[in-house]
Amino acid sequence: MNIDNRLARHHSFTIALVAVLGAVCTSPLTARGQGNNISAVEAGAASTEPPDYDAYEWSLPRVPVLESLDRDGDGQLDAVEIAAARESLATLDANGDELLDRRELGGPGPIPGWLRLQTPIKVIDKDGDDQIDFNELEQAAAALRRADLDGDWVLSTSELYDRRAVPPSPEGLANVRQFVAMLGHSDVVDPILPGEDPRQYEAYMLYTESGSAGDTTINAGTKLLDPQGNLVHEWPSEHGPEGVHSHLLPDGNLLRQAGIGDFLDMRSFPVAAHGVLEIVAPNGEILWEFTHCIENNVCLHHDFAPMPNGNILVTEYNAVPRAELEFYGRTPRPNEREVRWFERILELKPNLEDGSTEIVWMWSDLDHMVQDRFPDRPNYGDIRENHDRFDINFPGNAQRHFHSNGIDYDPERDMIVFSSVNHNEIYIIDHSTTTAEARTGQGGRCGKGGRILFRFGNPAVYGYGDAESQVFGAQHDPHFIKVDDLPGPGDLTVHNNRAGTIPGAEAIGAFGLGMSYSSIVELKLPYDDQGCFQLAENGDPYQTEIVWEYIEEPLGAWHGPFAGAATRVPNGNTVVMNSQTKRVFEVTPEGERVLDFQLPETGRPQKLQKLSLDYPGLVKLLESLEAG
Repeated sequence: MNIDNRLARHHSFTIALVAVLGAVCTSPLTARGQGNNISAVEAGAASTEPPDYDAYEWSLPRVPVLESLDRDGDGQLDAVEIAAARESLATLDANGDELLDRRELGGPGPIPGWLRLQTPIKVIDKDGDDQIDFNELEQAAAALRRADLDGDWVLSTSELYDRRAVPPSPEGLANVRQFVAMLGHSDVVDPILPGEDPRQYEAYMLYTESGSAGDTTINAGTKLLDPQGNLVHEWPSEHGPEGVHSHLLPDGNLLRQAGIGDFLDMRSFPVAAHGVLEIVAPNGEILWEFTHCIENNVCLHHDFAPMPNGNILVTEYNAVPRAELEFYGRTPRPNEREVRWFERILELKPNLEDGSTEIVWMWSDLDHMVQDRFPDRPNYGDIRENHDRFDINFPGNAQRHFHSNGIDYDPERDMIVFSSVNHNEIYIIDHSTTTAEARTGQGGRCGKGGRILFRFGNPAVYGYGDAESQVFGAQHDPHFIKVDDLPGPGDLTVHNNRAGTIPGAEAIGAFGLGMSYSSIVELKLPYDDQGCFQLAENGDPYQTEIVWEYIEEPLGAWHGPFAGAATRVPNGNTVVMNSQTKRVFEVTPEGERVLDFQLPETGRPQKLQKLSLDYPGLVKLLESLEAG
């Protein structure tokens, strides 16, 4: 793979019809305004022309796959129809090549990603390429049986039809296309390719492909690019659920997240649950694997943070049944799900010799809740007076209390930072505690046990502000600046997805599209002489200073509606991943873009790690590849 000088734009659009989803078109990369296809994929990889959605004519959605499978036209598939899936689908093979292409499946459809909104196509088309090949045809009946969620040997209408695949009215379709255009608004306009600008930080680039929610897009595997954008090495992976990423360890092995299965296996878990963490050798051998995902119980999700001692910090969903919420002081809301997911942070100690894993430290948010509903409970109190805790009755999401989407570790101060997209806040806690101390408000280097040492982003959550005082919006990837010779050692960078509102703009659909813009902020944390935190005596206790911020002009030129990351690199630049469009850009401390390109193929990578040429892990990896 080579990122050549035509690279600029990747059609990676998420659409919202009745509900928000992730559906990505599979067109090749083109340079905006040039119309040139780019062969930025490995030799032999398929390359297709972009589907012409505007030329697609329809009055009602044409769904030939469902029509062929449903022989009696009753809107559901019985056991006989499922068993005959291979023969039924073969009737759509107009040219007899034993491959059902996009047109034969009824595509491209009125909007990007429409084909994979049809459940039968999504379960049969395992590789997500918008076509059904011979092997997928042979396995069609078995694939369909997996969609029988209630086990009654019949695929009912609710199991067969995704309501998001029903196109809206012509007026609604225009709104959807406008929404799609807004998602592509952060595409590259003037590409600056790897190696073109000497102010770039010269480094290898590592990223992990992932799909989108519900497998409306499928991609997996980790790729390493050289400083000029050439593909040097890749580590295949069977499953790449939304939100997974990787990190090259100092010994040259790859630490990566993976998934326990496809969207059907993950259907009962919240967003970005994956359940698997692996250490992989350069040759692809899995040296260690930790699988931790139990339905209605626990599941690894989103982020991880490698530690200098070889251990790994991970975030874990922790389920509490609706019936037990009152025990913790939460009054369930009418729309509350049967299970509410809270957060735990685990420290894992991997053993590569015998493959075992030891959980050596744990922190749980449930140990630090406050509530004002039940005076007889030990956690009774007012959130404003107990601002070092979490409000268990915070309205938020009906399923996930925090949706923690990022974690990092500061080895100098032995602290952990993590992010909550539901609360629009970041939190710092003490890692120097024992697990027993982490359940309390005493102990540890700062004497506060597992309580919140510092929080920032939305003071209204703990009773010290209103909507005007909110700084963060759906932020991701809080990241300590750990290197002393970098600008801002000890500071914290945050990818602020919804940093503000464009004056006079109106929202188009979800995620603030059409009216929001993103930023990268650097916070000067208020450490005291002991390396803990000096809280303010007047007003909001958690006051800090934004010492650097990057916002693209004009406002809205860059908007990452969800996911994304930002990392300070050794020359002082900041590297940003815009996950939605696979855009990677790098800016100087003065805010000048010196790198701006888009990664090929579909998918939604969460982060990009720039690896210094002398990074020990990279040196060992390249030596291993050279030795064969």
